[in-house]
Amino acid sequence: MAKLFNTNEEWIADLEQRMQTLEKAVSCVRETLSNFPEVFNPEHPHTGQSQMNYDSEKQDAQR
Repeated sequence: MAKLFNTNEEWIADLEQRMQTLEKAVSCVRETLSNFPEVFNPEHPHTGQSQMNYDSEKQDAQR
């Protein structure tokens, strides 16, 4: 059910709190992924694609 706000200030405060929650979640995900560099490489040309997929695509392209 949608939450109703009495003022714009309440709405803004709610959005700011949601943004903080999302920022914390993104930080946790990045920290977790940094523990598995072989799976996720942020420098990868296809951001977010696994290294194994990238390597197999490279091999396919070379054939």
